[in-house]
Amino acid sequence: MSPNATATLRAVAVAVVLLSAGCLGTPGVDTPDAGPATTESPATVTPTESPATPTEPTTAPTTTVGTIPDDCTPARPEGVDPVRDDVSPVAYPDAPAELTAEAAGEWAETFEEAYLRNDNLARDTVSFGASAGVENVTRVDGGYVVRVRASWYSNTGDVRTGTASPTVVHADSPVYLSTYLVTDAGARRASTTGGANDHPNVRDGTVVACF
Repeated sequence: MSPNATATLRAVAVAVVLLSAGCLGTPGVDTPDAGPATTESPATVTPTESPATPTEPTTAPTTTVGTIPDDCTPARPEGVDPVRDDVSPVAYPDAPAELTAEAAGEWAETFEEAYLRNDNLARDTVSFGASAGVENVTRVDGGYVVRVRASWYSNTGDVRTGTASPTVVHADSPVYLSTYLVTDAGARRASTTGGANDHPNVRDGTVVACF
């Protein structure tokens, strides 16, 4: 065989070896089949419900305002009957015909005026006036708490001398801040003066009416 033919055969053999290596890949190593890329769905988050906010009771417990005892006995001033015929104590109001917020407020207002009059009349009182106004009414278990602001004035004179024109002394009271508990069974009163800004707790008051 000629030298040229021998060189040609060697070149063909090398080409065949190279082609075989490229088709078969690297021996002993598997080439994975790459499939289409997958996207994971995000986890679904279920929101948790917030606990319900407790609602405030519409009425206050009687432990915060007191009660009217079964053996109810009122403690209230009945008043001194002055010498002047046109100045006299007044009767306290009867129980409300129907216990409503409006009726409780009107009752406490009238009672406060009567209480202040009967508590401050003197034998030589020439004239007297009391004025009360309801500030607010709150529903509680079994009744209503009524807050009242009141005051009074008084004119007194030495009528014992029998003179036609006695010397008259005028007096104005401080402001009374009174709190009432009005129920179907009776009423309780707590009061303060002297520039206090807050009404007293009626739980610490006195039973002033029994129905």
